[in-house]
Amino acid sequence: MHISKLYSPNLINNLDMPHPTQVVALLKAQKIQHVRLFYADHAMLIPLAKTGIEVVVTVPNDELLAIGQSNFTAANWISHTVVAHYPPTNIIATNIH
Repeated sequence: MHISKLYSPNLINNLDMPHPTQVVALLKAQKIQHVRLFYADHAMLIPLAKTGIEVVVTVPNDELLAIGQSNFTAANWISHTVVAHYPPTNIIATNIH
């Protein structure tokens, strides 16, 4: 089963959203094996580590132009979003939305 999850720190701060560890517990309980994160922050990537869940991370729209215009910015995003969490977090792809 594939599931997409929009998870934004702005939503977490303004609404009664579950903590990322609770979200991961729910994914595991439902035997969900693939997720796409539209906002892949550290708070969500860390709990996904060592779960076996395949993760696709998305370049946020507000960062897309800067990443497209600068190799340094792109490498920095990959370093902080992917490399910092892989392999414990099973990141299988990146994409744009």
